[in-house]
Amino acid sequence: MNFAAQFFANFVNDGLETRRSFNDSEEYDPFWQRWETSVYSTSQTFLNSKSFYVFFKEVSSAHQACIYLIQSRYSRLSKQYGMEIFLKKELLHYTGSVKERGALFLLSSLKQVRPAYPLIHTTYCAQFYFHIKHVGHHDGEDDSAVYLAGLGTVGLEIYEQVPKLDAVIVPASGNYGLLTGTAAAIKHLNPRISVIGVEPEDFPLLLQSLKTDSPIKDLYCNPNKKLYRDLMDHSLGTHCFQLAKKTVDKVISVREADALVAMLRFQEYERSTVDTEGAMGLAAILAGQLPELKGKRVAVVVSSANMELDLVLQCVERALVLDDRVSRFTVQLDDWPGDMAKLLDLLAREDCKYKLQVTSTSACECSMSSCHGELVFNHS
Repeated sequence: MNFAAQFFANFVNDGLETRRSFNDSEEYDPFWQRWETSVYSTSQTFLNSKSFYVFFKEVSSAHQACIYLIQSRYSRLSKQYGMEIFLKKELLHYTGSVKERGALFLLSSLKQVRPAYPLIHTTYCAQFYFHIKHVGHHDGEDDSAVYLAGLGTVGLEIYEQVPKLDAVIVPASGNYGLLTGTAAAIKHLNPRISVIGVEPEDFPLLLQSLKTDSPIKDLYCNPNKKLYRDLMDHSLGTHCFQLAKKTVDKVISVREADALVAMLRFQEYERSTVDTEGAMGLAAILAGQLPELKGKRVAVVVSSANMELDLVLQCVERALVLDDRVSRFTVQLDDWPGDMAKLLDLLAREDCKYKLQVTSTSACECSMSSCHGELVFNHS
């Protein structure tokens, strides 16, 4: 039996009541209401429906078939933010990304691979200097039930590994299947656990789609392409959107600055280098957008760690400035022996370590006996 096909066939025709359209007032918007007051009361039949059970059965089979188990570990950041934080480090996969879960289960579910041995044929043609042209088309695999079931194993593992869980924070940028698959598994096991999605403020695709009650295909935004280069290539699928409406309690957006500082926290406290997507969950916590989770047990999914080394360096340097750890200032001194030494001695007494010093006499317009200095320093 194809459980994936049965799930979506039943899901579309389960006779659910349609949600109200978006109103300018957040008071009347079902998305902004709590799960206990709106979503749970109207979706109880869905959470117990046959289609939802079939999807969870697919998640269970994916977990037993080919998924590499990753533990959810207690984080040292817990005391700093006043909650018990458990990190699900999906960056430990061989590919450095949680997408490996969905891809492995999708490949293992294929009945026939067409054409036979395409890589071998392509390699032989290339050896004889034939021109190879890629003509394959994207078939929306990242919105298929099988792919979502593979990603849903994250929620299954979190539930098994973290007892008495109160909330799960999942990145929603680019890989929306991770959020919806995880939320579907969590809500099947315990509907009282809150599932929160986090996406960048510069590209709030899911947030805007939920407000308009329809998946937005083209969102006219201009995110930082260096940090969010995968966002522009992904769209919100219909299946992901429908699951998000039924299972995700809250979606918030975080600033780029908060994501960069979160990346710095991972390097300092967890000895892990993550990308901006992987840092989304922690960014929402350190930005203070989830005060209701104080004193709660929270699982944070760290989805990926795929970023070029030079970009990581740029992010760290920028995060140090945003975190008030590095400062830059310009000073004008008399061009006399020992004056620069006096300035550096003053900084040393304040426990500052200077990183860069640029001194120029020609840049100063006041006097030939003066010099212009620019310093960059670390301070505690």
